[in-house]
Amino acid sequence: MRFPLLLTELVMLIGAVIVFRVLRAAAREHVSRSWPVAPGVVTSLRLVPRGRPRATGFDRDVRMEYDYWVGGYRYPGRRYDFGAGLPDGFDPTTTEGIRARYPPGARVWVRYDPLEPGDAVVVPRVRRAAAGANLLLGFTLLLGSPAIALLTMHEAEVEERQRAVAATAAAPTAAAFWATLAAAEAARRTAGCLLDSSTRSRVGGAADRAHDAATLLARERRAPDLAADLAQLSARYRPLTGCPTIAGGGAAADPRTGTGPSPPAATPVATPIAGAIICVPEAIDAVREAARRGHAVLPGLLESGHDRALAAEVAALSRALDQHAADAERACGTG
Repeated sequence: MRFPLLLTELVMLIGAVIVFRVLRAAAREHVSRSWPVAPGVVTSLRLVPRGRPRATGFDRDVRMEYDYWVGGYRYPGRRYDFGAGLPDGFDPTTTEGIRARYPPGARVWVRYDPLEPGDAVVVPRVRRAAAGANLLLGFTLLLGSPAIALLTMHEAEVEERQRAVAATAAAPTAAAFWATLAAAEAARRTAGCLLDSSTRSRVGGAADRAHDAATLLARERRAPDLAADLAQLSARYRPLTGCPTIAGGGAAADPRTGTGPSPPAATPVATPIAGAIICVPEAIDAVREAARRGHAVLPGLLESGHDRALAAEVAALSRALDQHAADAERACGTG
């Protein structure tokens, strides 16, 4: 947003400088017509091409140097007219006449400022066409730049508002994503409800023993892969050790009979309490994953001989968890 403003200020400054120079030249033309005159002699004359050539040739600037005398003192002069310094030149058809009229050594009458005798001009005029064009250009830059800047700023503001609207529209989507993620995590914590209390107790004991074994192996720096596998097994067993109370206080409907109170729509929960079951895919997947992790850890446990009792318990639990997951899938019609 700041860059367009700086650019606008720069363009406006250029326009103001052009307008100022044109108006200053016009004012000097008016004042110089009443200046006194003094005799002078042309010392050099050059017609300097400017810009790109036209059909009739180049535009040319008149570069004249002359000497003139005021009160017995000699002054050097360089100004031909008040068009010098403005971005324009003479029509090529007039340049030869200027060359013929002011050859080096030619005598001229020079108008000078009586308050500043060193300020003089040969022809006290402004080039009308060039002054008009430059004045138009200056006012265009001076007045047109703010309008363009306002349009640019308006477009930037519109884009910013559109981005804000898009971000606002995306907020509910992000909130829904995190809500879904939280719901899935909550559903996985109900996986223990797929198991009977005895199995949950056994899983809790195995989780503790797996954690202790992993800690011991890590402390002794033995079998790092087995230690990592046991730590992951413990982490998979933990969610299966409890069964949270269902919202609403009652048991969910048994999908096999359709009887009983309906679970909340956002969390289709069922529980083994009162013969019902949880039909939550994330919960069933958590049981399946715990069983798979147990099967994966078994070879390492047996090979190391670290805790054969734990190995036997993991093997039994893996089979039991597979069975519970299969029973849940059949009951829910997903197997």
